[in-house]
Amino acid sequence: MLAGGEPTIYKKAIIDLVKSCDTKTILSTNGHLVDGKFIREMEQSGLDEVHIDLKAYSQNLHAWYTGQSNKNVLKAIELLNSSNLDFEVITVFIPGLIDKGEIEKIADFLSRINDNMNYRIIRYVPVGDISRRPTKSEIKDAVTIAEKYLKSVTSSLEERRHPVKRFRVFV
Repeated sequence: MLAGGEPTIYKKAIIDLVKSCDTKTILSTNGHLVDGKFIREMEQSGLDEVHIDLKAYSQNLHAWYTGQSNKNVLKAIELLNSSNLDFEVITVFIPGLIDKGEIEKIADFLSRINDNMNYRIIRYVPVGDISRRPTKSEIKDAVTIAEKYLKSVTSSLEERRHPVKRFRVFV
């Protein structure tokens, strides 16, 4: 899994690494720098999967959370849907911030692109005093809400999805 910070600031290094790897490779990105050209390069490189993190659908909430507009991320999701890449959209459930209402907005947006899109809701791990860890019940409720719009919704409660074998590359 290519993750941490934002790996797409090293687009060429990612493509070169994926081409040289002989193992399943997943790119985890915030999507802000993912454009059509990079998607074509990822398709040609043999990348196995993309995990794109949609922090929030609401523009103001996304900007507060990340300091950036979500327009590039929303466009990247549309472009990935039109690509040959396997991908899933991931949202971190943060009680009081990114909760059931925001999950519903995200699921509705995604369903208007493709109601078969893979959507995953993961539990927030508290950092500082932003919020608390969501309960299992809250995550299950969020999944139920998203399933009103999408056919493929999972959560971090079911299974851990990161690869077992890992190695770190520092660029």
